[in-house]
Parts: sequence; C-alpha cells; structure tokens
Amino acid sequence: EDIFLYMFPMLRTRTLFSLISTCRCLLYAGLPTLLSRPFFFSYSSSIDPATPMVLQSFYDFLTFFGPNSFLDLQSLEFSGPLKSAEFDIMADILKLATNLRSLEIDTCTARFQDLSYSVLDRREEIIKSISSMANLRNLVFIWEDPDFCHFILKRLHAPLTRLILEVDDNSTSPLPLLSNFQDTLEDVLLQFFTITELPFSCLKLTRLSLQY
Repeated sequence: EDIFLYMFPMLRTRTLFSLISTCRCLLYAGLPTLLSRPFFFSYSSSIDPATPMVLQSFYDFLTFFGPNSFLDLQSLEFSGPLKSAEFDIMADILKLATNLRSLEIDTCTARFQDLSYSVLDRREEIIKSISSMANLRNLVFIWEDPDFCHFILKRLHAPLTRLILEVDDNSTSPLPLLSNFQDTLEDVLLQFFTITELPFSCLKLTRLSLQY
C-alpha cells in the first residue's frame, strides 16, 4: 500500500479513479488524493440537460464516504445557471468543505433559474460557510449582490493570494476589507467596483486589475 500512496499523486485523475476502483483497500487509500484534485461543475443550455445531475451524484458520493470526504476537497469551481435544487446542493457541499484552498463561483443571481427561495433562505449560510474556510488561497466570486461579497470579505480570515470579484453594477470598493489579506495577496482583479485608492499596502501584491 505504501508504494501506491507514493504513486497516487503522480497519476492522472482518470487513471487514479480507475485504479482505486479495483478494490476497497485502494479506494480508501486513494480517495483523499482523488478528492484533492480540482472539481469543476458547469451548467449551460448548450450541454446535455442531464448534466446538472452530476452535482447530485458528486454530493451523494461524498456523503457515502462520510464527513471526512468533504474535508479532503481542495478545489471547487461552479459556473453557469443553477436551479434551486442545484443551488441547495452547492450550499450543502460548501458547508462541509471547510478545508478548501480554491473556490470559484460564477453564478450571478440574474442568471439563476427557478430560484424561488434558495438564494435568500441560504444566503447567510453560504456566507458563514465561505467565511470559515481558513485555508483558502484562491477566491473567485462573480455575484449579482455586492453586499454578499462584502459580508464574506469582512468575516473571512484566510491567507488569500488571489482574489477576483465581479458584481453586476458599480458598487462601493471592497478594498478596505482586503486588509485582512494584505500580508498574502498577490493578484487582485475587481470588476464594476468604484475604486478611489488603496487604503493600505500589500507587500506581496504583483497585480491589481480594475475593470468597468
């Protein structure tokens, strides 16, 4: 088993999954490595309508192996329109995936489909979940509600090195809230925020991009 633990990180994801699927011992040994790989969920009208079921299957897979499987997740990306059920699943995953190092969410409320209650009912829960991710290094957040971004940045204390924020309309600059990350930030992109000045110094900052 030790030699497999050495090999797992070097294998491509598809190869790794095929290998650990061969027996229970390898499955439990290789699962943490598999779950540490980036996972990307995209929803578009141009793809098979059955694709959103992938997110439900992913959640069921993690649930089968217990809460620790969520803790092994390192990188998640959600992109495209979500229906209420899928938004709820995303919220459930974020609640348990507290060890994430990278999180990218591009699901503006304006592009959501059939969200009769989820955004408002689970808004505070998602803010709390993301704010508790103490290992987060990369955060990409494209959201219609700028206050949502502000609440997260105000509460988040993590060693962020990369931050991308985009809202639908001009909004108050979130720069003052970035002081929580001034010792670690290296790359910042802000879109549709009104920017006046950088109120503090970021010693490691190599790029600050402002787009309107």
